[in-house]
Amino acid sequence: MRRTVPFGLDAHSITVLWYTLHGHHPADAADRRETAPWYPTKTEPSLSDMLAKLRLPLLRIAEVVRVPPPWLPVVLWPVLLR
Repeated sequence: MRRTVPFGLDAHSITVLWYTLHGHHPADAADRRETAPWYPTKTEPSLSDMLAKLRLPLLRIAEVVRVPPPWLPVVLWPVLLR
């Protein structure tokens, strides 16, 4: 427990920093409102929106080192890297 919380806070901070510097697009919240009508007043992206946007760059890095992420089924590996 002593190491879990600090790691989670670090991972959260790194994700938010990456999104702020490289992933943010002004239309992200509007796109999310269109695909999720239960968020009619959403004005800012959530952490899950940031993580969803971070997945593709992480997959591209994994392609360079040729190691599929452990959570990705082997069948989907070639499909996602097209």
